[in-house]
Amino acid sequence: MQLIDKSYRENLHVVVEDHVPKEIIDSNNQKKLWKYGYNAEYDMVIISKDGTIGEILSINQLIIALPSPEGKEIRFKKHITNETQKWKRYDVPADLVHFDKFYGREKNIESKINEVFLRHKNFIDDDFKRIDQGCFFYNDGEICFIPGSYYFFLQHYLLPEDGVYPNFRMPQRDYFIFKEACDADNRCVGDLLLKSRRSSFTVGATSDLLRDSIRYRNSYFPIMADIEKHAKTIFQNYIIKPLVTLPKHLQPMRSGNANPVSELRFEAIKKKLTTNSKVSTEAEGLNTVVGIVASTLNAFDSTRPRRSMNDEIGKPEMDIIDWWAVHRKCHMEGKVVKGKARCGSTANPPQKGGRPYQILYNNSKLSTRNKTGFTKSGLYSIFIKADFAQTGFFDEWGYAVVHNPIQPIKNELGEIINQGSKEFLDQKEASCTTLKELNFEKRQDPRNDSDPFLDEDDTNMYATEGMMNLIKFIQDYQSEKKYQSTVFRCNFEWKDGKIDGDEVVMKRCENGRFTIYAPNGIMPIPLEFRNNHIIKEGKKYPRNEHLAGLGIDPFTANRTQYGGSKQGIVGMTTLSHDLSENHQDLTWIYYNFRGTTFEQAVDDAIMCCLYFSIPALIERNKDSLVKEFKRRGYRNFVATDPFKLKSELSYDDKFYGGVMSQGNINEQESGLLSYTSAFPESINENEIKCPFLDLNTHASEYTREKRGKLDDVVSWQLARATTRKPQKKREPQSQKSEYTQSIKSLFYNHGYEPQMHN
Repeated sequence: MQLIDKSYRENLHVVVEDHVPKEIIDSNNQKKLWKYGYNAEYDMVIISKDGTIGEILSINQLIIALPSPEGKEIRFKKHITNETQKWKRYDVPADLVHFDKFYGREKNIESKINEVFLRHKNFIDDDFKRIDQGCFFYNDGEICFIPGSYYFFLQHYLLPEDGVYPNFRMPQRDYFIFKEACDADNRCVGDLLLKSRRSSFTVGATSDLLRDSIRYRNSYFPIMADIEKHAKTIFQNYIIKPLVTLPKHLQPMRSGNANPVSELRFEAIKKKLTTNSKVSTEAEGLNTVVGIVASTLNAFDSTRPRRSMNDEIGKPEMDIIDWWAVHRKCHMEGKVVKGKARCGSTANPPQKGGRPYQILYNNSKLSTRNKTGFTKSGLYSIFIKADFAQTGFFDEWGYAVVHNPIQPIKNELGEIINQGSKEFLDQKEASCTTLKELNFEKRQDPRNDSDPFLDEDDTNMYATEGMMNLIKFIQDYQSEKKYQSTVFRCNFEWKDGKIDGDEVVMKRCENGRFTIYAPNGIMPIPLEFRNNHIIKEGKKYPRNEHLAGLGIDPFTANRTQYGGSKQGIVGMTTLSHDLSENHQDLTWIYYNFRGTTFEQAVDDAIMCCLYFSIPALIERNKDSLVKEFKRRGYRNFVATDPFKLKSELSYDDKFYGGVMSQGNINEQESGLLSYTSAFPESINENEIKCPFLDLNTHASEYTREKRGKLDDVVSWQLARATTRKPQKKREPQSQKSEYTQSIKSLFYNHGYEPQMHN
């Protein structure tokens, strides 16, 4: 028997084996003990509503238990060949589909409705059950479950733009399962899709809203978009048009206009008073409302939605962080979730207004959960890569053709293809000749969740693929223990409070102003070489300038007010052979802090230099810091302008040190670009050159126009300038016996780190 190639397929979901012992599953299934919702014992979300569980999936790191197919109807089970085992809509009785056409002139319309409903009672009951609980069918020889929301979408939601019903797509099925799990999970206030082209968020979200609005009583379903005009378009095209095509048993009584423009009310029609001032009685309506709301900060504040739909929330002029802070409360009562928010949006580049949305998206990742179980935002975010959404790259059964098939296969359009979506998109990216073209391509067809935030205008030199992948990696990695064991915060203090004394002390603290990177728990400068200086003619010189240096973009000279500015300090290592390989060319010190006093800012800069005994290249446009270094006897810790020849140095260059940036910004920018451009496209925890998320993010947003606001990125440029050339190894001093050892051998002294101070 010839094996059929399925290796080209890739799914959004991953099947989780042995998450729950089989004997426990079987026992609880028999007793129907599994409850819909979050199961804390097994840390999974159960979307089964019949007390059973079967297959367990992981979608976007959320563990989801599906219902068991045992004892259920499974369509197409008796089909002989797999070719015919694929999704097909159920046949709906004609007089349910065309009731108004067939019986619209009946005198007693209510009686005719009851008659037709009774005639098709079995179909109607089964249909409502599938809408609520989902169903199973055989798909290419395998049992496939679709949740009730996806069944409604495939079976009943007529796509308004195409006038057809949707085709089954496995990645889309997985997304609907993820949304169902968000609805079931009492730790989740809603879901957030980072949209791309062909993500089908709008039709999927309106289908969910329509499905719920025709089933629930006394409920409110608001619709918001980036502007009110778009919300009205969504309402008219994606709610009203599909509604009127639903079969009669799915159309509740409604009042108002036959074609409403902004509000839909499912309620009994109020009849006019008769001559004897009496009103005829009739069946009770749902008393449910679907309507658009203004695109404002308080769009549906003070309401209690059962489900809200929020489209393009990353695009309104208002701050989306503030908007969600208000509307999260609308969906909760205390810590109890009362309604769910369905959110989705494409993204603008961070420097073009997309930063708040990027923050909301990142704060919605499952990795940000706290002790309460909620993410930082309360939402669960999800991103679906473009490889899963390419027209022409699905097979006959709805699976994504991601990898190249071994043998040519037929796609959903009936065409024979031998290429997968991955190679197709790889080739499109490879054909780009400029960063602008590449960023545009990646924004159009994003393949990781940093791509939608790229800048198409090629104004941002540091937003390379390696940088964006590093940012994405650190966003997930920073919650892991290994990251937290190598990146810590600290402050520096004068020992015994003696300012400008002989020794500086480093104290770790949770809210320290400095952040230090120590790969494998080891800092580049060993303890023995800290607070250890060269003394010439009674003046201190940095001992470790061949190992590392700082870049500093200081405060203004005003000693009390800084106009919102921050002081940036970034430390980098050199390529010295005295450093171990994983310590070479490393960005390992980060400070971006708005101090309360000018003195504190100066002290922080001086103490960092003295503690590690390294020089700093200081921006001299704000000359107060270099003057303070000079006044307090630390001129030799200020590097001299590296962009000038010795003969070109001015009196101030020699007297104070530091650098005036006006004439060498290009050199500063290109120096850092040569460093960040070397960041690998594929990142792992052992290849991180800069672990500071804020610094990398700010660099990805850097433009010449924003230079004045990004003190830390300017500091990074200066740090690169002062450390980019390999330094000669300094000869050890005879009076220091420890320098007769190899410096490199001291890097692995695990006992040197200071104690934690809270």
